Amino acid sequence: MIGKRLTSISPGLGTSGLLEDYIRAYESGEPYLRRAIEHLEISGERSGRSR
Repeated sequence: MIGKRLTSISPGLGTSGLLEDYIRAYESGEPYLRRAIEHLEISGERSGRSR
């Protein structure tokens, strides 16, 4: 993952709103706190689930 853009690894982050939340936390220095959600992404033949 080093040297790759987050959206190239997980394109769904851009449309889910998570990317904006990550950027806001990075820029503000405030911890990222959000209720537990399940994120399912299917890309080509791969699928990934995260919580």
